[in-house]
Amino acid sequence: MMAVNPRLAIGLSLSLLSGLGCGAAGQAAIEIGPPGAEAVSLGGEARGSTPGVKGPGCAWTGHVVTPRGEGMPLCFAVDGACFAQAISPFVGDATVTLPEGKPMETGARVELLDNGVRVAAWTSGDAVYLFAEEPLLFGPAAVVIGSPGLFVERVHSGSLDLSFRGDASVKLRSGAWRSRAPCPALGLAKDAYDPAGVLSAAGVTRAHPSDRLLPVDEAVEVSATQGGAPILEIMAPSEEAARVEVVEERAGQSRVLWWQADGGLVFGWVDTGVLAPAPPRPEPTSSSANGPSIAALSQPLAGMRCPVDVTLFASVAGTLAEAGTIVAATRFDATPSVSTEYTKIRLRAHHFESMPDSDWLVRTAELQACKVE
Repeated sequence: MMAVNPRLAIGLSLSLLSGLGCGAAGQAAIEIGPPGAEAVSLGGEARGSTPGVKGPGCAWTGHVVTPRGEGMPLCFAVDGACFAQAISPFVGDATVTLPEGKPMETGARVELLDNGVRVAAWTSGDAVYLFAEEPLLFGPAAVVIGSPGLFVERVHSGSLDLSFRGDASVKLRSGAWRSRAPCPALGLAKDAYDPAGVLSAAGVTRAHPSDRLLPVDEAVEVSATQGGAPILEIMAPSEEAARVEVVEERAGQSRVLWWQADGGLVFGWVDTGVLAPAPPRPEPTSSSANGPSIAALSQPLAGMRCPVDVTLFASVAGTLAEAGTIVAATRFDATPSVSTEYTKIRLRAHHFESMPDSDWLVRTAELQACKVE
């Protein structure tokens, strides 16, 4: 028979508020136990400690979460077993919290609500893309909006130490560039940006720019000042991405503005000889999140709805832990179970996909008042 340690904790407060919050995530909707408690291992040693969690740090709420990979692992603890993943992009109510400390050590707490299923879990500290609410200046040549190269290095009470590491098209010569920002300076969504605000953050004016083309798949050195030493290299991956604006020319060099697809900007001086003529290009526009990715469900054996919230559990290789809540009146599908205390189920949530060796379960006793449909 499966047993659950009452100290078990992956639970987080659910703060389904609109907009962006900074600080504690709000009043608890699921209080499973204190951060750092251990998951129960059935037939083995308990695992799943969560070290390094010092304080509330920064929390963000929104309706779209974009994992860095194809899916975001959902785990019992930072170093514990993962029972599911959230499909990218996750579309639903979401709260993401980075506790104080280094995210690579503390991890991130996520609370997700999808189609009546609420899940609270831990994931890695860099699992989620964060986007700038307003342009962030890094070093002497980059304004970042949202980039694969933008990372949170450390979380303080109300602020963040950020780094820009470049990406496949921007190679920094001297490692990461760093910046400090308050929690509300970042968010979960790719919002529209104002090119004028980006230029203002860069300290650049463009009275009469002309359009040129970078060479494709060829590294181009960029200097912060005319005639200065190169500080980075840029490489256009395609003709569509090769367009730059030239705002100044002097002594065989051109000061260029290279707009990024996410609304960011790389700017500096390049050798004029590497540029080719190009037709004018339109002003950059905002990018929008893709639609939800729907995970296929198996043929249901019995559809059920319950008049009250039902506690949701996940089991991974014999380790059982409380994972969230099935909200009242949400339909799910029951499957046969070898346990008399727990029943295996299938969720109809669109963005939660269980791992190959994991199961969703509910207490059999909580199904007594549920209606089979």
